[in-house]
Amino acid sequence: MSGNEDAGTDTRIARHQTVGLVSILGELFVWTTTAPLSSAPLSDASYFNDGAAMKRRLLLLAGMIFVCACSGNNSVSPSSSSSSTASLAGNWAGTVTSNTFVNQVGIGTLHATIAQNGSSMNGSWNVAYSNPANNNAGSLTGIITGNSVTLTMTSGVATACPFNVTATLNGSTAMSGTYATFNCTVADGGQFAANKQ
Repeated sequence: MSGNEDAGTDTRIARHQTVGLVSILGELFVWTTTAPLSSAPLSDASYFNDGAAMKRRLLLLAGMIFVCACSGNNSVSPSSSSSSTASLAGNWAGTVTSNTFVNQVGIGTLHATIAQNGSSMNGSWNVAYSNPANNNAGSLTGIITGNSVTLTMTSGVATACPFNVTATLNGSTAMSGTYATFNCTVADGGQFAANKQ
């Protein structure tokens, strides 16, 4: 069952509880204001006078109002059961392995800096190899959906290809996934893993 369904159920329960309390409160108010007071003589020790009886009824009415107010405060807000978006803002470091060129360039060292606004992200990235001629760097944009991250990584090198990245989060401090070039004559793809620093 989804969080939205849970929130809807909690809201309906709270509404039914409130309606029930209001109904009881209304009946008590009618009884308080219309029920006949005791006709027993003041000298009868088993009864209080009429003023004391009215005070008891008013105190009971006030108690019911208090219970109703507390019940309303304890109702579950629909937004309280929704999960929050993971915070990925900060510096990340990891490794990149190309399926196509790993034998030529080896495993790259990845660094990225991410800024986040809600589920949207932007930032910068760079990958360094043992041969600096293969290094790459640029900007990134992306979104977070649950524990999934999708990124578009654009290179600052005019002749380099952009990448689409799909990753899965492990908490908010680790991610791993795959990447692939697009809109490019050179097909490349591979795996990466990174941890928040």
